[in-house]
Amino acid sequence: METIQWMEEINSVLGDSALFLTFRFLLAFYLIIILITTVLLLIQLFRLGYLTELLVGAGRPNFKAQKSRAQKRWQKIVDRLKSDQSNEYKAAVLEAANFLNETLEAAGYAGETLGEKLNQMSEGQFENIEQLKEANLIKNKIVQEDSFTIGQDEARQTIEIFAEGLRLLEVID
Repeated sequence: METIQWMEEINSVLGDSALFLTFRFLLAFYLIIILITTVLLLIQLFRLGYLTELLVGAGRPNFKAQKSRAQKRWQKIVDRLKSDQSNEYKAAVLEAANFLNETLEAAGYAGETLGEKLNQMSEGQFENIEQLKEANLIKNKIVQEDSFTIGQDEARQTIEIFAEGLRLLEVID
């Protein structure tokens, strides 16, 4: 009980003190100045593009200028699925994997193969990294096993996984 009374006495003394009131006013004023400065700094960083680069990714290549050419290339890959031949499905998967590999290389990912590039990444960099790794395994089976066959549905699913990776890089729509 004595502690509470002691704190009440200190509060009443400090509450009546002109020096303490001045100190509180200066701290409040200083806090307002810091908040205004922080907001203005963030606005300036956003205008200069630094904040966007920080949030989106530093050094990330801009593929928007090449988007129409990439879209045409992607459409040719998708058109291969309209065929009734298994070899066309295989070619479509191989071309889609190669397209993603070239794009990742242009984005600065190191590695000789698509698998090496994918192994360097985490889910923080690519939302569908595990699916991309599985799609890459299918691509590897096509390359390594002559007897490997792929149906139209499986090829379409595999290509859609590669497409999602390309969409995340903003290469295709």
